[in-house]
Amino acid sequence: NEISTGDKKIEIYNATEVDVDIAGYALVRNAAVADFNPDKDKWVIPAGMGNIPAKGFAVYTAKQSDAANGPLFGLSGNKGFILELQNTKGTQVDVIANRPVETEEAIVVIADEESFGRKTDGADKWVVFSVPSIGETNANGTVKPSAVPEMTLAELNALATGDGAAFEAIVENVVVSYVNGNNAFIQDATAGTQIYLKNHGLAAGKKIDGTISGTIKLYQGYAEITALDYSAATLTDVTVTPETVTVAQLLDNYSFYVNRLVKIQGISVTDGIAKDDRNGKIAQNGSEINLYASINGVTIETGAEGDLVCIPTLYSGNKQVGVYEDSFFTPAGDPPVVEGGEYDIALAYTLGSSS
Repeated sequence: NEISTGDKKIEIYNATEVDVDIAGYALVRNAAVADFNPDKDKWVIPAGMGNIPAKGFAVYTAKQSDAANGPLFGLSGNKGFILELQNTKGTQVDVIANRPVETEEAIVVIADEESFGRKTDGADKWVVFSVPSIGETNANGTVKPSAVPEMTLAELNALATGDGAAFEAIVENVVVSYVNGNNAFIQDATAGTQIYLKNHGLAAGKKIDGTISGTIKLYQGYAEITALDYSAATLTDVTVTPETVTVAQLLDNYSFYVNRLVKIQGISVTDGIAKDDRNGKIAQNGSEINLYASINGVTIETGAEGDLVCIPTLYSGNKQVGVYEDSFFTPAGDPPVVEGGEYDIALAYTLGSSS
């Protein structure tokens, strides 16, 4: 849960509601590194030292001068380390690292007076604490300000200019909601953003956490990323769920929904779209919005009724919902689409809402 390399303390947090005993578990340093030596880089927690109360902490030391209370191997805040907790079968239970497994590049340097730990107890995100909290909740620590700012997509979008603005930011829970060729759409709990970039390499259903950089510019009234480097970020798989909204909700809070994947149920197509006739309209309960075939050839006939998955966008300031595939529209009476194109509407990952 937290490590301080200056005084070589290792904290383990019990996130459960019951007391646990991890005697027989092992702390293992740099197990995946070529020079791993099990005789000096592995310490089995002895009987009597593995008891951790519910929502409580155990603290061990990693230095030869305190051999009775932990492993003899050291932990360097400058050279980097990978420290695993393994169960009695040798299976990894958890890991903390301030360096990648393959290389010592991109080390998170931890000064002697600092610690490295989860931002909140048991959370996925790791940070450097300028004021450690070893042996107590990480909420009592002070997170060290980063040279790279943490930003939401709403904050990132606000940087966009007509000529393009360079950015570097740490993002969290940014989801790739849909991809079609050079177009990729990302969103978090605050906003949506379009990426228009050849060979961007992104796939729908990926969650991005970490440092990204690139260029963001204004295009037709909304923010668009035209250069992107996410090599320093972590990508994990999630299931994307279009957020169900009404046309009225969409119009009332349009800036929030721009470039987000949404679903509008029970719409009527008042003006259809077809090949070479890409502009139309939909209506729902007296509210109307422009419909646009984002890919030429998408067809929805005038008078059709059903459910529409779409991406709200702007064109010269005009509000319109973009449709990239025929499968985005489900006519009334048809079974619901579970998988279509590159999106999945199974309820497995809940994206942020405007509320």
